[in-house]
Amino acid sequence: MHQISARGDDHMFWKKRDPQWEKGIKQLRGYRKLHGDANVPITYVSSNNFRLGSWLHGQKRIGKRLPPERIKELRECGVVIE
Repeated sequence: MHQISARGDDHMFWKKRDPQWEKGIKQLRGYRKLHGDANVPITYVSSNNFRLGSWLHGQKRIGKRLPPERIKELRECGVVIE
């Protein structure tokens, strides 16, 4: 778990880590570095058998219902969230 400060004051809350998200965004960054874009085919499976295409498709389906920090990370990778 990560400790996150709310509003920079003494009020803290705990944010549970999401290993699947962390793995997916890491794989997406690697894909973008290798291919120059984030246009991952839905059937794409990475060399370590991570179903990146399926994972990214799922994130896009959730779209703007994702937490803002996740939307920001996806957009930084070049993903369009509608």
